[in-house]
Amino acid sequence: MANLTEEQKQVVTRELLEHVATLKTLRSDTPGVPGQSLLCAPNRIHSQFWKHHSCWRPKPDAGEEEKGGYVFCHNDLGQHNVIVDPNTLKINAIIDWEYGGFWPEWFEQPYWKRKGPGAPLEGEEDDRDKCRDWLLSHCDEVEMHHLRSLRDIGLDDGY
Repeated sequence: MANLTEEQKQVVTRELLEHVATLKTLRSDTPGVPGQSLLCAPNRIHSQFWKHHSCWRPKPDAGEEEKGGYVFCHNDLGQHNVIVDPNTLKINAIIDWEYGGFWPEWFEQPYWKRKGPGAPLEGEEDDRDKCRDWLLSHCDEVEMHHLRSLRDIGLDDGY
């Protein structure tokens, strides 16, 4: 999607908004991924090293106030994650779903509107504090141990 003209991007955006609307029809009483006990917060929330070694376990009452209030979000829906056929302008795939799951609807941000990472740029709404406050009030932090890299265990031969 990144290499299209602005007019072409508008065509693709209309289709993308249909997909986002469909995702929002998928609802849950509890946050996260069904069958999983931990949430992985979107990268934009833990960027700048805010609890970047943490996952989150929803508190038992996390859904009591918001029955059916969680919608399915991709959480990294930038142009780099939308694969478009340049001839038909149809979306062939939406990739990188590692931050997907059921979240409050406002977690999904329209990063497809511009090039760049799934984090707010200067002049855009910065919702990181709001997201972090939501995590701290609705979930318990589970700090994950640092995974050793190939370099840490002596198997990195300079590549």
